[in-house]
Amino acid sequence: MSPTSRPPHATGRRSRSGVIVLELILGVMVGLVLIVAVVEFGLLVANYQHVVQTTQSVARFASEVPANGLNSIGETQTVTNEARDLADDLLAGTGLPTSATVGVHLQHTVGPTDFGAEAGTCPLAVDPTQPDDTVRVSVCVSADRLAPDLLSTLGFTLQGRTVQFTVTVAHDNP
Repeated sequence: MSPTSRPPHATGRRSRSGVIVLELILGVMVGLVLIVAVVEFGLLVANYQHVVQTTQSVARFASEVPANGLNSIGETQTVTNEARDLADDLLAGTGLPTSATVGVHLQHTVGPTDFGAEAGTCPLAVDPTQPDDTVRVSVCVSADRLAPDLLSTLGFTLQGRTVQFTVTVAHDNP
């Protein structure tokens, strides 16, 4: 064996250590992406629950408005604006940004005429089968307000997506 040559096992070990480092780097990257995805999805689900509770509270508020407060489109619009302010206040209390709602839609079948009103943009198809003397409320929130958009660099973005929840309750105040 010449003084410049190395034993075969030493050369194999050196080339194998580079592969191990590469596997470690790739494994850490995949693990990090998975952890970020789990955190973002967890925040999205937790904050969705806040939207559900807010919608239920806003529907309860709208159901307690006296029937004569819902007799015209103007009065219904006023109640809808108040409902959106209430939704923003409730969501801000959970730690979401102020004015987190994209919109609130209110539809009712109280009194001789049915009205629907919208504060912001919350698209909602009018439900012709809505029972009499009920109030239907939808709260829409931009999805990027519910969770940080951490995976957008990988193509999974929340931008332009809206979370909407709708509740129909009986009108309590004749």
